[in-house]
Amino acid sequence: MQEKYLGAVLILLFIGVAGYFAAQKKPDLPIISCPDLSKVCSLDVGLSISTDHPPQIMRPFKLLINASEMTPAAASFTMQGMDMGLNRYRLIKQENGSWTADVTLPVCIQGRSSWLLELEVEMHSKQQRYYVAFNSR
Repeated sequence: MQEKYLGAVLILLFIGVAGYFAAQKKPDLPIISCPDLSKVCSLDVGLSISTDHPPQIMRPFKLLINASEMTPAAASFTMQGMDMGLNRYRLIKQENGSWTADVTLPVCIQGRSSWLLELEVEMHSKQQRYYVAFNSR
């Protein structure tokens, strides 16, 4: 009986350690630096990112994406080397052709303000990711 529990504990421990190291992994793609997202940040791929006001912790803001020849699918927010919980946002197409999501950044217990936006887009039936580093206030 105890062997069953020991096996279950070892499996859970393995999953926890694997999850920890997955959260520590740096993105394979280059990180684009856009310190102030309240100003338009243009990517070379025909995509621009901005917010309606400077992002702040626990204060909702609107993420605005303008994209040509691609469909933004989702955005998520992390910090390098830190798990920030589940905060994935689906982008909604607006009448003017832009894409938006209402976002609220979680609190970082270390007081850090350096964020990484992971933007998933679809272009020519292929999923692509872009990583954008920015700062909150």
